[in-house]
Amino acid sequence: MPTECPVHPEDWNVVVAARWNPALFTPAAISRRVFKLAEGTPIEVFVVLDDVQLPRIKHDGMIVAPSTTQLVISPERCAFTRLERARQMARGVVNELSRTPLIAAGFNLRYRADAIPHSLAQRFSEELDHRFADNDFQIIGRQFHRVLRFNNGRLLVQVTRDPDGKAELLMNFEHRSKESAALSEWLSVPIEDVRDTAIRVLSTVLQLQDTDYVIENDEHAGQ
Repeated sequence: MPTECPVHPEDWNVVVAARWNPALFTPAAISRRVFKLAEGTPIEVFVVLDDVQLPRIKHDGMIVAPSTTQLVISPERCAFTRLERARQMARGVVNELSRTPLIAAGFNLRYRADAIPHSLAQRFSEELDHRFADNDFQIIGRQFHRVLRFNNGRLLVQVTRDPDGKAELLMNFEHRSKESAALSEWLSVPIEDVRDTAIRVLSTVLQLQDTDYVIENDEHAGQ
């Protein structure tokens, strides 16, 4: 049995869903349009061995992954100051490319653990598990979620428990709109509000103890 361990932040990102023109996101265009870099500034280009996927671009601890359906900006370190920068970058793209058919904008906070904390495991319904077992069903995974109102958008809180006991907790903050002004405003939500909301979900609603979770990777965690 794996030992109990706190959930840690992993794979945070900001996403702008739209019908993107791939020509807008060449490496040179991303350097100029997303990172706002001067011409000739070195960037890292990761070419995916798949003709369908566009190259990913990395600079200063931020990774930009474009596609025809979404633009994903991911900080290498999961910290709220880094997420704030990613949102500012995404907001700049929304403002500059406002004629693009937009769909939604959001940001994702993921927390994972190799073993689910006991206080989080208690949130699952044991009674329902017993009912499935009593009817000869084998449970191979568990999940629960709630969709909440957050400002003028929504917050999805989803907890998944794998058969091996690993856990993932996702907080997806999202606003759907075809209007660039509305998505730009959504991407201006104070990062302190996002952090406070995440802490309330973890500590007050899910009743995780301080030792059950790490809210972000601090500045000494590296890039």
